[in-house]
Amino acid sequence: MPLNLDGYLFSDKWNSGYRAQIRRRLAADFTQSATDWIKFDAEMESLIRALRADEGAREKPPKARL
Repeated sequence: MPLNLDGYLFSDKWNSGYRAQIRRRLAADFTQSATDWIKFDAEMESLIRALRADEGAREKPPKARL
């Protein structure tokens, strides 16, 4: 999961072969984390959920109707 810590990830200064691939993915936005604790907590919770490997990490798929 990409982390946008300072805005560089989405700036035109960053030149990488992975640029297009990473920009298509949802990046956790920590650019305002020093001043906005509510946003920081929400992004941190999202990051932790994405990194978890247990059953509680992701929503359960719907039950099969067959």
